[in-house]
Amino acid sequence: MSDVSALVLVKFEYTDKFGWKVRSGLITGEYLNDYQVTFITKEIDKYRYEHTSIIIDNNDLATGRFKKKSIVRTHKTFWIEKRQCKRVGRLKTQITDKILRLNEKDFVRN
Repeated sequence: MSDVSALVLVKFEYTDKFGWKVRSGLITGEYLNDYQVTFITKEIDKYRYEHTSIIIDNNDLATGRFKKKSIVRTHKTFWIEKRQCKRVGRLKTQITDKILRLNEKDFVRN
């Protein structure tokens, strides 16, 4: 079974290497031992007008729970080893499909 649509917590190291923080993410791809993770943030007002961002809440979850509404920033992704991610929930299939299609529309060119 694919892990795409899983919500994860990831420990991010600051670029200056002098600290870190835990952030939420959505698995939008996987290859061998790595996941492609898309950023999730609670700063809805700051990013709500980005055409590549989608607001999500507890109604969009198949499993897990958010403390408050969040926003998926589909254009902000990175690859990380699977072992560095802690799964905490899963989005409903239709919401994941919407996110993946938005990403495809804006970022995949032939």
